Amino acid sequence: MKVTLKFLKEKGACDEGVDWLRKRKTRDLVEVLKLLIKQNRIGWAEWLMARFVKFEEAQRCREFEYEVNIALKSAKFTMQLLVLLYAMDLIKRRDA
Repeated sequence: MKVTLKFLKEKGACDEGVDWLRKRKTRDLVEVLKLLIKQNRIGWAEWLMARFVKFEEAQRCREFEYEVNIALKSAKFTMQLLVLLYAMDLIKRRDA
């Protein structure tokens, strides 16, 4: 899936987010999400992911979050990052 500047504008992305994408070479959703996570822009990654996942995928992410939260209460990884990685995997498998 591709992330376009037009898509971001239509969905009401902030000007800073649109400018950020404009400066990137890739428009592939998974690659954009990886870059956002790498730059510690977790909130932006969550915002973007929320505009791409289907209802069923969002529900599975919430279930995954609950299960991981119970199992890893003292883990170093933040729950947000784990859920984003899981959602990215769901989209990659769906689009494969």
